[in-house]
Amino acid sequence: MDRPGISGKQALRPSPGELRALQIVQVALMGGVLLFGLVVVLIAMRPPAAGAAPIAQRVLVLLSAVHAVIALIVWSLAPLLQGLLVARLGAQLGTAGGVGALRGALIVRLALLEGPALFGLVICLIAATGGALRATPLYWLNALSAVAFVGYGVLSFPTAERLEALADR
Repeated sequence: MDRPGISGKQALRPSPGELRALQIVQVALMGGVLLFGLVVVLIAMRPPAAGAAPIAQRVLVLLSAVHAVIALIVWSLAPLLQGLLVARLGAQLGTAGGVGALRGALIVRLALLEGPALFGLVICLIAATGGALRATPLYWLNALSAVAFVGYGVLSFPTAERLEALADR
Protein backbone atom coordinates (compact mmCIF):
# COMPACT_ATOMS: atom_id res chain seq x y z
CA MET A 1 0.00 0.00 0.00
CA ASP A 2 1.57 3.25 -1.18
CA ARG A 3 1.39 6.47 0.75
CA PRO A 4 -0.42 9.05 -1.38
CA GLY A 5 1.88 11.75 -2.73
CA ILE A 6 5.02 10.18 -1.24
CA SER A 7 7.63 8.32 -3.22
CA GLY A 8 11.08 6.86 -2.77
CA LYS A 9 12.95 7.30 0.48
CA GLN A 10 10.53 9.99 1.62
CA ALA A 11 8.25 7.10 2.50
CA LEU A 12 10.76 6.11 5.16
CA ARG A 13 10.09 9.29 7.08
CA PRO A 14 7.86 7.88 9.80
CA SER A 15 4.63 9.56 10.75
CA PRO A 16 4.65 11.14 14.21
CA GLY A 17 2.66 8.16 15.50
CA GLU A 18 5.07 5.63 14.05
CA LEU A 19 8.05 7.49 15.46
CA ARG A 20 6.39 7.79 18.88
CA ALA A 21 5.68 4.03 18.90
CA LEU A 22 9.31 3.22 18.15
CA GLN A 23 10.48 5.64 20.83
CA ILE A 24 8.13 4.04 23.37
CA VAL A 25 9.45 0.57 22.54
CA GLN A 26 13.05 1.73 22.96
CA VAL A 27 12.29 3.48 26.27
CA ALA A 28 10.42 0.40 27.52
CA LEU A 29 13.33 -1.93 26.73
CA MET A 30 15.82 0.43 28.36
CA GLY A 31 13.51 0.96 31.34
CA GLY A 32 13.19 -2.77 31.93
CA VAL A 33 16.95 -3.18 32.08
CA LEU A 34 17.31 -0.12 34.32
CA LEU A 35 14.63 -1.31 36.75
CA PHE A 36 16.12 -4.79 36.94
CA GLY A 37 19.54 -3.24 37.53
CA LEU A 38 18.09 -1.15 40.35
CA VAL A 39 16.65 -4.29 41.96
CA VAL A 40 20.05 -5.96 41.73
CA VAL A 41 21.75 -2.95 43.35
CA LEU A 42 19.18 -2.86 46.16
CA ILE A 43 19.58 -6.58 46.82
CA ALA A 44 23.37 -6.25 46.74
CA MET A 45 23.22 -3.52 49.37
CA ARG A 46 21.50 -5.82 51.86
CA PRO A 47 23.54 -8.38 53.76
CA PRO A 48 23.00 -11.94 52.55
CA ALA A 49 20.26 -13.86 54.34
CA ALA A 50 21.43 -16.13 57.16
CA GLY A 51 20.23 -19.27 55.40
CA ALA A 52 21.47 -18.27 51.93
CA ALA A 53 23.52 -20.97 50.28
CA PRO A 54 26.85 -19.69 49.05
CA ILE A 55 27.39 -19.90 45.29
CA ALA A 56 30.48 -21.76 44.19
CA GLN A 57 33.04 -19.35 42.82
CA ARG A 58 33.73 -21.59 39.83
CA VAL A 59 30.06 -21.38 38.84
CA LEU A 60 30.14 -17.59 38.92
CA VAL A 61 33.41 -17.53 36.98
CA LEU A 62 31.93 -19.89 34.37
CA LEU A 63 28.74 -17.83 34.09
CA SER A 64 30.81 -14.65 33.77
CA ALA A 65 32.93 -16.18 31.00
CA VAL A 66 29.84 -17.39 29.13
CA HIS A 67 28.31 -13.93 29.52
CA ALA A 68 31.44 -12.26 28.12
CA VAL A 69 31.48 -14.56 25.08
CA ILE A 70 27.76 -14.09 24.42
CA ALA A 71 28.04 -10.31 24.82
CA LEU A 72 30.97 -10.13 22.38
CA ILE A 73 29.17 -12.27 19.81
CA VAL A 74 25.88 -10.39 20.09
CA TRP A 75 27.46 -6.92 20.06
CA SER A 76 29.40 -7.98 16.94
CA LEU A 77 26.50 -9.58 15.09
CA ALA A 78 23.62 -7.24 16.00
CA PRO A 79 24.77 -4.37 13.75
CA LEU A 80 25.39 -6.81 10.89
CA LEU A 81 21.95 -8.34 11.26
CA GLN A 82 20.34 -4.91 11.42
CA GLY A 83 22.27 -3.92 8.28
CA LEU A 84 21.03 -7.02 6.45
CA LEU A 85 17.46 -6.30 7.45
CA VAL A 86 17.75 -2.66 6.38
CA ALA A 87 19.33 -3.71 3.06
CA ARG A 88 16.22 -5.74 2.33
CA LEU A 89 14.25 -2.48 2.46
CA GLY A 90 15.20 -1.71 -1.14
CA ALA A 91 12.17 -3.57 -2.46
CA GLN A 92 9.86 -1.84 0.01
CA LEU A 93 10.92 1.77 -0.56
CA GLY A 94 7.94 3.94 -1.31
CA THR A 95 5.53 1.69 0.53
CA ALA A 96 4.00 1.84 3.96
CA GLY A 97 5.82 -1.42 4.71
CA GLY A 98 9.18 0.35 4.47
CA VAL A 99 8.79 2.06 7.83
CA GLY A 100 7.52 -1.18 9.37
CA ALA A 101 10.52 -3.12 8.06
CA LEU A 102 12.89 -0.45 9.37
CA ARG A 103 11.14 -0.55 12.74
CA GLY A 104 11.51 -4.34 12.78
CA ALA A 105 15.25 -4.09 12.08
CA LEU A 106 15.72 -1.66 14.95
CA ILE A 107 13.69 -3.77 17.36
CA VAL A 108 15.62 -6.93 16.43
CA ARG A 109 18.89 -5.16 17.23
CA LEU A 110 17.60 -3.84 20.55
CA ALA A 111 16.20 -7.24 21.52
CA LEU A 112 19.49 -8.94 20.73
CA LEU A 113 21.45 -6.43 22.80
CA GLU A 114 19.01 -6.70 25.69
CA GLY A 115 19.74 -10.42 26.11
CA PRO A 116 23.34 -10.11 27.37
CA ALA A 117 22.35 -7.07 29.45
CA LEU A 118 19.77 -9.08 31.38
CA PHE A 119 22.03 -12.15 31.57
CA GLY A 120 24.81 -10.04 33.12
CA LEU A 121 22.40 -8.60 35.68
CA VAL A 122 21.14 -12.10 36.53
CA ILE A 123 24.72 -13.14 37.27
CA CYS A 124 25.09 -10.12 39.54
CA LEU A 125 21.82 -11.06 41.24
CA ILE A 126 22.96 -14.63 41.82
CA ALA A 127 26.27 -13.38 43.20
CA ALA A 128 24.48 -10.86 45.46
CA THR A 129 22.06 -13.37 46.96
CA GLY A 130 24.89 -15.74 47.86
CA GLY A 131 27.13 -13.00 49.28
CA ALA A 132 29.78 -13.43 46.60
CA LEU A 133 29.24 -9.96 45.20
CA ARG A 134 30.34 -8.36 48.47
CA ALA A 135 33.34 -10.67 48.75
CA THR A 136 34.35 -10.28 45.09
CA PRO A 137 33.12 -6.98 43.61
CA LEU A 138 34.74 -8.00 40.31
CA TYR A 139 31.47 -9.77 39.47
CA TRP A 140 29.94 -6.30 38.94
CA LEU A 141 31.72 -6.36 35.56
CA ASN A 142 28.82 -8.49 34.38
CA ALA A 143 26.64 -5.38 34.65
CA LEU A 144 28.70 -3.60 31.98
CA SER A 145 26.59 -5.12 29.22
CA ALA A 146 23.51 -3.54 30.83
CA VAL A 147 25.29 -0.18 31.05
CA ALA A 148 26.34 -0.53 27.40
CA PHE A 149 22.78 -1.42 26.37
CA VAL A 150 21.28 1.62 28.11
CA GLY A 151 24.04 3.81 26.70
CA TYR A 152 23.37 2.50 23.20
CA GLY A 153 19.66 3.09 23.70
CA VAL A 154 20.25 6.71 24.69
CA LEU A 155 22.73 7.40 21.88
CA SER A 156 20.57 5.75 19.21
CA PHE A 157 17.24 7.15 20.38
CA PRO A 158 15.03 7.18 17.28
CA THR A 159 14.37 10.44 15.49
CA ALA A 160 12.98 10.91 11.99
CA GLU A 161 16.42 12.03 10.78
CA ARG A 162 18.18 8.98 12.26
CA LEU A 163 15.70 6.62 10.63
CA GLU A 164 16.16 8.31 7.25
CA ALA A 165 19.95 8.17 7.62
CA LEU A 166 19.75 4.50 8.52
CA ALA A 167 17.66 3.78 5.42
CA ASP A 168 20.14 5.72 3.23
CA ARG A 169 23.02 3.38 4.10
